[in-house]
Amino acid sequence: MINARKNSLKYSISAIIFVGLLVLTSNASSNYIHNREIGNFLTSLHDTTIRPANSKDTIPGFFKDSIIKKTDTLNVKLSNDSLDAPVKYEAADSMAFDVPNNRIILYSKGRITYKDMDLTADSISMDQNTDLLIATYRKDSTGRIIGLPVMIQGDTKMQSDFIKFNFKTQRGLTKNTNTNQGELFLNLGTSKK
Repeated sequence: MINARKNSLKYSISAIIFVGLLVLTSNASSNYIHNREIGNFLTSLHDTTIRPANSKDTIPGFFKDSIIKKTDTLNVKLSNDSLDAPVKYEAADSMAFDVPNNRIILYSKGRITYKDMDLTADSISMDQNTDLLIATYRKDSTGRIIGLPVMIQGDTKMQSDFIKFNFKTQRGLTKNTNTNQGELFLNLGTSKK
């Protein structure tokens, strides 16, 4: 019987991986001579403690002063039908973009913020052609109402069954609205703002 060393699979695979890594890393950048221009670039600046006679600032020339204000020279003309402030919107469930009709529909805990107006409702539809938004609630499988539209604008807070609001004219129509006006509590069937 030959008394030779037994090779196990574990040691053979380890040796093959070691040799493979050695071959792969033999062409790594650590084996090449580095570019020495980096050191020259960093040390080529003049000492800032000695101020040249023609210099106005102690910062070397290639650094730009952060105080200089630049004006935007791009003239972008806005269309006449665009809004004067951004409209921020979000939804907990999903958003549907109806591109041909320029509509956005928010489902489940929809929220729209525009200037000082903040609207939350279960379902909100925003039509960009007419600048109208419509907010409604929904009923769950037991018939319970979910997500009544609540609109806060300035100091006024309204809770309604239905809100139709125009961004441009800041006018709207609400149905079954509850609101407070100072010390007065109002319940309105159909109201116009």
